[in-house]
Parts: sequence; C-alpha cells; structure tokens
Amino acid sequence: MSKDMHDENENEGCENDDFENELTERHAIDNFQDIIKNNLVSQNPEQIMLKYDFVSLDMAYGFYNWYGRFNGFSVRKSKISYNCQKEVVGRDFLCNKEGKRRKRNDDSDLEEEPEREPKPETMCECKAKFRVHIDFHSRRWYVTCFDNVHNHAVLEDKFFGMLPAHRNMSEGDIIEMNNMLKSGINAPQIYNSFASQAGRYEKVGFWKKDMYNEIDKQRKLRNGDAMVAV
Repeated sequence: MSKDMHDENENEGCENDDFENELTERHAIDNFQDIIKNNLVSQNPEQIMLKYDFVSLDMAYGFYNWYGRFNGFSVRKSKISYNCQKEVVGRDFLCNKEGKRRKRNDDSDLEEEPEREPKPETMCECKAKFRVHIDFHSRRWYVTCFDNVHNHAVLEDKFFGMLPAHRNMSEGDIIEMNNMLKSGINAPQIYNSFASQAGRYEKVGFWKKDMYNEIDKQRKLRNGDAMVAV
C-alpha cells in the first residue's frame, strides 16, 4: 500500500482532472443507503464523475467499493494528498491488483529455507483509479479522476461474492447460523442451506471458511468473557 504523502504529481495518469459542478442536479452520497439505491452497473465513469459528490472520504471509498462489487474487482485505499496547510484535500482509491509483488531479498548468509510452492500472482500493475478532491466551499468531495480500464479480467457479476473484499456475513446471516447451530445442525449443512436459499454456492456472498472464522471468533469471545468472570 502506498504511503500517505503529498501528491506532487496528482494529475499523472488522468486526462481530465478538473471536476465540474455546473450540473443542475447532482446526487449527494451521505450514507450507505444513498450508495446502494443506485444502479452502478449501467453508469460509465464520465457519468459518475459529473453526477455524484460525497459527504466524506469514507463515503467516497464505500461508493467505489460498491461499484467494484458489481463490476468484478476489489479496491483498496492509496495515497492521500495534502495542501500547504497540511489539510487532507484528496485521496486515491485503486484496483486491488495495482502494483506488483515485492521480491524477497536474496541473502546468501541466511540459512536456506525449504523450497515452497510460490503463491499465485495477484497483482499485475493495474492502473484503474478513482480519485476524489474536496471543495472547501461546499465541504463536499468530488470525483476528479476515474480511470476504469483494467489490464486483467474482471469477474462476472454472479461471482462478486467470491472477491475477498466483498465476502462478508451479514448480521442476519450470523443470527441464522447461530440458530441452526443451537438446533444441532453442523457447519457444512448450514452452508449448504445458505447455498440452497441463494440458488447456488457462488451467490451466498461468503465462503465456508468465512463462516468457520465467525464461529471461531464467537468461541474466543465466549472464552474471554469466561476468563474475565473467573
């Protein structure tokens, strides 16, 4: 992840970095409900740049993350831009495949480690970018650059739940899982039940591993509470 720094070359990689406020009708994004009510599949980057503004950087990130969810990629936060008064004035959000894997230092003095199968390469220097900048008069954040050209294949919308950034168990999922556990149903059967409700496994929205992690997290919390009580 890029370090927070003053972005001296903020315009690099974007042909149009001047945000326009002349539209008579804009869509203010002030909360998560404002994000999910929009169809972000059918809108192109130019429309989004001219249409939306955000109450905060968190809402801007949430918006781009939601856009990535339905367009087959994950996103992450990147560098922050500051003005001369050290105030935050902008931020970049990138495709999760931006950059490339760091190579391990070759140190012949270190004891040789057993050879391991290399992990699959997940970063390919993708240049897709979503940049926002603050307007100090309105205190709103506007999109100043939206490069949506990816140098890798993106997932079909039916597989979005398999992207790590978009895999999560909702509060309702957790309650339903706990109720089934209390009824004596084991974890594999519970996951099969979620898949049956969703129509197929890729539509569940989380992996079986995520469910096991949630069960383990709850067990640790219960054990911690028991230790405190003692």
